[in-house]
Amino acid sequence: MKNTAQKLKEWTLDVQEVFWEDVRDEIYKLNPELAKICDQISPGKEHSLLKVRYPYGATIVDKGEFHLPSPDGSLLSLKSDHVPDFIKKKLSYCSIPLSLILHNDTEVFVEAHNRIISLNFFKPGDLFGVFESINYLTDTPSNSTWSVSAGGRSVFMIPRITDKIGHNRIRKEFGIRANDPPSDLPSQWEVFKGIYESSGGVDSWCNTILVFTESWFSNNNDSEWLKFQKYLFNLCWSQFKLVRDGAEFSLLWSLFGDEISNRSLKPRPYLVDTLKHLVSIANGAGVAFKPAITETALPVSLIQDAYINCYNLKAYIPTLMQPCKLTGEDKQVYYSLTLPTVLESTPYVRNAPSIIEDERDIKRLMDTLIRTIKGNSSIINPIKHVKYDFFHSDIDQYGEILSSRKIAEEDNSFTFFGAEQLTERIFCGTSPFFRGCIRISVVS
Repeated sequence: MKNTAQKLKEWTLDVQEVFWEDVRDEIYKLNPELAKICDQISPGKEHSLLKVRYPYGATIVDKGEFHLPSPDGSLLSLKSDHVPDFIKKKLSYCSIPLSLILHNDTEVFVEAHNRIISLNFFKPGDLFGVFESINYLTDTPSNSTWSVSAGGRSVFMIPRITDKIGHNRIRKEFGIRANDPPSDLPSQWEVFKGIYESSGGVDSWCNTILVFTESWFSNNNDSEWLKFQKYLFNLCWSQFKLVRDGAEFSLLWSLFGDEISNRSLKPRPYLVDTLKHLVSIANGAGVAFKPAITETALPVSLIQDAYINCYNLKAYIPTLMQPCKLTGEDKQVYYSLTLPTVLESTPYVRNAPSIIEDERDIKRLMDTLIRTIKGNSSIINPIKHVKYDFFHSDIDQYGEILSSRKIAEEDNSFTFFGAEQLTERIFCGTSPFFRGCIRISVVS
């Protein structure tokens, strides 16, 4: 009878069965806390893991359904009849099996109101499928609706790439199916994915994850295995930060509401929701954006080269943006009112004359929030460690909003590039992204 490794090799080269000793050193570099717990458990051969490689843009999880790469390069849901039973048995303990990111980044997102809303952004050493694993351990039904992409799903280029002639050159060179150039920032991803798919696939960029099989969760009642479970519960609580923040800041928002009423301000709900989202970003829960200066979120060099040498992008640096969080090495991030990621609201229902007026109103609300915090020493101050700067590509006649052209003067990551031919290019301060851009920066 064939063993699992032989069966996997026959099914696809991008799914490999491994054991703890095979990946121990790699995990120690990425997540030493988890590695120490696993060392104490010392899992044997019966506790296998699956090492899986995904091409850029692959939907690892599609609206709550986990997918694996198939031999023909497509993605198959675990529910598919084409997925071998021996794989289903190992991974079907929950809808999204626990997965550790080994190489390159992943994005968690939902599709709502024809928008892609980024919920989380994970780097190597992070885990997803934590909520679903906890539901399995506690025998609690779950119905996940979010998706997970290999690499950044919410990625885009700062300069406009809407030229029809240039897009047709991209189509011809890379076999892009879309007849029209991307009409907005979110639709650029499809073109980037097409460029990647015709230029080397997983050999040029891949997202590698390590999937825990069902044996890691069954009949593990001794103290060492309980440490593994406790680790997952703690991680689940940490990832639940967005909801926790809402409860912890409830008094603050109540006092803030009183202050708004006292000042006879009548902000639209969307603006208040945006303000709350900006506070969430400051606390490392909400997702924002930053220039992509490494290849971890997407194949940056490949895409930039295509737009310089094939599309013939003129004058501007082809700065690419990726999702991120205000944590770790990222000390300043950006949010745009033209690319709203507020989940609770309906950003496209507006009555304001312009985005710049919305931005002025949000700035006034932020000033009111800061005054509310200063006037009540007993409440939590969730923004004491950050400052907010407001930018727009148009000139603000009232002088409240800064020119977006100043952004690159203060953050050289927008002018970062590696290719020599870019040296004479300039920063595109007129990008749609900068029509209502807010920078959140950590202050010492």
